[in-house]
Amino acid sequence: MVITNEQIEAEIRELTAEADRMVSEVHEIFAESARLRIQIDHLKKLLELRIQSAQRVELISYILIGFAQKDEPSALCAITWSGSTSLPTDIRILVKREWQRLLPPESARYFADLLNDWKQRVQTEPGVVLAMIGELSVGPIRTMEQGTIHKDGVAQLMNKRLGDNVRYATAILWK
Repeated sequence: MVITNEQIEAEIRELTAEADRMVSEVHEIFAESARLRIQIDHLKKLLELRIQSAQRVELISYILIGFAQKDEPSALCAITWSGSTSLPTDIRILVKREWQRLLPPESARYFADLLNDWKQRVQTEPGVVLAMIGELSVGPIRTMEQGTIHKDGVAQLMNKRLGDNVRYATAILWK
């Protein structure tokens, strides 16, 4: 039996078509695999963000404000909040109950004006207010300390820094 050139060419075309089909299937498998990997990466990132978010809920940020004396500033106020500085929630302003007695009259009036300004502006510009408070470095009222602490330690920290005679300058200011 003799195989003709036409039969060989037909066989080549069939084998080429089969090879091309297989390559196409492999490309589809690789493409699908890549899509699955991307989806896996997105789900891993989502899970990581959720875990971080859950941890952040447990954290409270604070800024401690003090009256600048000759030596170290004396703590008289703290601002606490949940969330980030740019998107804060549950902002609270805590002050020593007898803070007016701790300050000279001029500084007491100045601090009272600051407190009133903070209470009003935190309603519309909470991130701006926190940024400004965090940068008080001249004048009688200054930023003493900034940090983040687990929510269970906030009361103890405020008691340690401000004493047990603390009151809210106002209720929850921003939600």
